[in-house]
Amino acid sequence: QSEEPLRLSIFDNGIAIGEVVADCPRPDVGSDCGFCFVVPGGLTPHMRHVIEIAQADDPGTSRNVLGHTPWILDQQTISHRTIVRATVLASSTTMRGYIDNVSRDRVCGWIYDPSKPGESVAIQVAVNGTIVERSIANGRRPDVADVGAGPERCGFDLFFIPPLSPLTRQVIEVRNERTGALLGQPVVLEAANQFDSDLEEAVRRATGSVQDAKGYDQALSFLAAQMERLKQSRADHQSGRRQNDVQRERSRRGLALPENRAPRALVIDSRMPDACRDAGSCAILSHMTALRALGYDISFVAADEMGSASTQTMNIIEICAAPFYSSVEDLLRRQAHSFDLVYLHRQSIATRYLSLVRQYQSKARVIYAVADLHHMRLARQAAIEKRPELMAKARQVRDAEYAAARQADVVLTHSTVEAAILRRDVPGVEVHVVPWAVSVRKRTPAFDTRHEVLFLGNFSHAPNIDAAFWLAEEIMPVVWRLRPDIQCVIAGADMPEQIRQLAAPSIEVIGHVPDCCALFDKVRLSIAPLRFGAGVKGKILDSMAAGVPCVMTPIAAEGMELPRDFTDATGETAEALAALIVNLHDDSTTHARMVQAGRRFIRERHDHARIIDALGRIAGDTRVKRQAG
Repeated sequence: QSEEPLRLSIFDNGIAIGEVVADCPRPDVGSDCGFCFVVPGGLTPHMRHVIEIAQADDPGTSRNVLGHTPWILDQQTISHRTIVRATVLASSTTMRGYIDNVSRDRVCGWIYDPSKPGESVAIQVAVNGTIVERSIANGRRPDVADVGAGPERCGFDLFFIPPLSPLTRQVIEVRNERTGALLGQPVVLEAANQFDSDLEEAVRRATGSVQDAKGYDQALSFLAAQMERLKQSRADHQSGRRQNDVQRERSRRGLALPENRAPRALVIDSRMPDACRDAGSCAILSHMTALRALGYDISFVAADEMGSASTQTMNIIEICAAPFYSSVEDLLRRQAHSFDLVYLHRQSIATRYLSLVRQYQSKARVIYAVADLHHMRLARQAAIEKRPELMAKARQVRDAEYAAARQADVVLTHSTVEAAILRRDVPGVEVHVVPWAVSVRKRTPAFDTRHEVLFLGNFSHAPNIDAAFWLAEEIMPVVWRLRPDIQCVIAGADMPEQIRQLAAPSIEVIGHVPDCCALFDKVRLSIAPLRFGAGVKGKILDSMAAGVPCVMTPIAAEGMELPRDFTDATGETAEALAALIVNLHDDSTTHARMVQAGRRFIRERHDHARIIDALGRIAGDTRVKRQAG
């Protein structure tokens, strides 16, 4: 299509060996567009050659090669001086067909010769110039026959055994064995430069072929070195260290720098959070979402679930786990000095990792989120159960919690009562009360469609086990004396057999419930009969958000700053709680007032925007430090 003759480059095995202008007469074509290139010194007969011809000044990153190339020249067919001409070995116009698919383990398609429609075509499959398969194209292809493209018996489907190596560039050709005519163009499978199934299989075969001690040592050393390199490379990518190196190089060259990176937060807990399991999980998920809204890139690590956490995801939060990190310390070390904020959830995590955080993340602001003051829970349990050894344990936990509070930059709690205790007992410590977000359900079933009383809790916590027994053995018998028809439901995760044995005609025990909404929709009220415990009780908040009033003890209500409306739902004794249950179950007016009060409380105190604002004030110092740095 050009008025000027094209200048072509000649490549041998990917190396340019010369240029030629296509301006020789070609009367068969009808213009002066032919070319002839004499290879200086000829091509060596001792190796195979793949000849490609492309436009010399092609600006593309990949060469736009001439039709019917690459041209494969095997060792035995090369003379000491070879002339390469752009002519067709055997015209493919004498054949019809198509290569449907080519991979490293298979080639399939169809072919037939219109001049001999009654005969199946014998084919050769060559890989890098070497014939690896011969066959007859006589497989059934009704799709070809249906459109009139050829006879039904014209298909071929051949498997490469063993599969072609992914480490080598493969040029695959399908030819008519009788005429040598090429079916379509050669198919090029480039050598793999990243892991795929073929490369994994090649590595598997290589390691499986090791037979002696020296081979084992070499293979293990090599793989261990590559694993270490890959782990550190991933850590550098996650930490932004690679991006920092690029920025420094751009600055050295006088180029404009990109915008500042987003601040990074690392959240550490013992397990993967599960909102259906416990209040601590709800809190940590809410706080990570709020930090993300503040512009933080969030990384999460479950210290006691490094192996299983890698298979889980949490939206756009990055999970750090095996096989790239073997422990929390491994993560802190590999991504040294890259986090702006480290959030340690619960005392056990803070005690284990706070000193390591200071060592490897010296620039980070450290938040210790207490979840609840565990020593208060233990001390109250010891008093109820009259167990002096548990009181000693409570004092040990108190010392650990207070030590962690002193070492952290910020202590975060959900309870106003616990905040006051921390400020009193650990003076000088910066303490913040930050609730977690709870969504209020827009629509709930009507009063008349609901029945039953619900106790919902995680039974890995001792206070819930004690509360379930108190409810079944002392509170509900008083309720039944007043209203024998009121049914009770006990549900929750990690339920032990002793709780399941509380099942009775008027008590339904159902264990873990994946969807608490469905459970809230069928009950008229919930109850939290806790005699000991600490922190804010998540299931009370969930109940209010679902439009279900909750009868509770003062311990259950502690730290939430409930308004006066909730005095009609709080009692200390079994008799008081039973009377409240009957009243809320039967009085639709009181029930409606408590529903409205509960939903209003959740909207005001547990709104997502409020959580973002509270964490923004805490994290503000971090962002100021980062910008100053």
